[in-house]
Amino acid sequence: MFHGASPMIVPVPSSRSESLRPGLAIVPAGPSDHVAVYCFLNSVFGAPSQPEFRASLEMPDYRPADRLLVKEAGRIVGHVQVLNRMCSLESIRLPVAQLDWLSVAPKLQGQGLGARLVRMAESQMIRNGAVIGWIRTAAPEFFGQLGWADCAEHGWSCGAPHRVLRALIEQGFPVSGRRAKLHIRPWLVWETATLARLYRQGLEGLWGPFQRSEAYWHWLVHRQAFGQLYVAIDGPEMIDMDQRKAPVVGYVVSKGERIIELVTQQAKPDVAAMLLTRICHDAIEAGRCRVLLDVPSSNGLHQVFAKAGGRCCDYALPWEETVMARVLQPLALMRGMRPILEARAVAAGLPARFRLGILVGSKRYRLSRSDASISVTQRKATRHTVQLTRAGFTQMLLGRLDWEEAIADGHAAPQTPEAECLARLLFPAVPFWKPHLDDLKRDDENPY
Repeated sequence: MFHGASPMIVPVPSSRSESLRPGLAIVPAGPSDHVAVYCFLNSVFGAPSQPEFRASLEMPDYRPADRLLVKEAGRIVGHVQVLNRMCSLESIRLPVAQLDWLSVAPKLQGQGLGARLVRMAESQMIRNGAVIGWIRTAAPEFFGQLGWADCAEHGWSCGAPHRVLRALIEQGFPVSGRRAKLHIRPWLVWETATLARLYRQGLEGLWGPFQRSEAYWHWLVHRQAFGQLYVAIDGPEMIDMDQRKAPVVGYVVSKGERIIELVTQQAKPDVAAMLLTRICHDAIEAGRCRVLLDVPSSNGLHQVFAKAGGRCCDYALPWEETVMARVLQPLALMRGMRPILEARAVAAGLPARFRLGILVGSKRYRLSRSDASISVTQRKATRHTVQLTRAGFTQMLLGRLDWEEAIADGHAAPQTPEAECLARLLFPAVPFWKPHLDDLKRDDENPY
């Protein structure tokens, strides 16, 4: 992502094919480049801090070669990092990758070098098997010109903590006194595996969250980029070694006034309310005038903020970076989605046999259903074809396409009513969320 990017340091993609000028070379980083990478990033962004950079090197499965460097006479003048991930798309798991710390030395900006770095990173993502590329960026126009599409779902609420507490009481949630067998406390180190399980179970059915192994969770919590991490315990209040057996039924991660992540076991609304209560009490104690809730838009706590007279918005926070995506291997992605597409066809009562063509630039794809099985091929489109821009194609596959808006804006053009009906039923909008916890950076003061 462009961390702290401003217009003066955003590279501009060239309209022609980018080529490196003499004396420049793009090479994978090695362990000996780490100090130089740290110094270069600080020269451009004033970040990361030393603890944050050290933590990034300790990330599970980190490889120095996943950083691409532009070097001139042995000095780093450009950098991008590829983070390899697994992503949840409803019931399936697919390999994806994320771009981070894209940067170009000020003297070389505006020469297409940033675009060349992105293209090289995309090629590396594909070699690593990724079918989708993700990025959080403050420069969406730059990535939009390179074929990336805005895929964010903006769902956040803001309210005064004392009013939120009052709304919880009015809706019958316990916010004061003691409730038997349930209390909130800071997490303990041996609960990392439980956090991993809750996260996995609590985000079922959503599109967008990265998979987190227990090793990744261990790194994530010890990185300490957040402010507080509380767990909800269904057990005794006293903390002792016997609590290794006490079930954790929810957790909340906050940073300052913002709730970064809140996950509970399903069918336990009281747990979410108690976790929110603890954050509101902390906010009042710290003298904060508001609490920001950043959780999936389907979360019922948004209704609590609305009842409290807070703001519930579907647009990006002013300081929030844009989540963008690029489909790197469309055929592999659509074939991976076949169980989802078949389930949608059954739910919609579609015929046992149909064909839907998809046209994206010069690329033609065909979805065919025969004998209750969907196949995806790359061949001449059929009569029932929908034509899409590259951005519209990405948003359609990832469940982020607003069909009415896309058709009005020219991002989608069904050639027949049947094609439009099939496309809408097979590729509807879906619940989407990319948690911020994965991308939080430590705020340690940088001495340089």
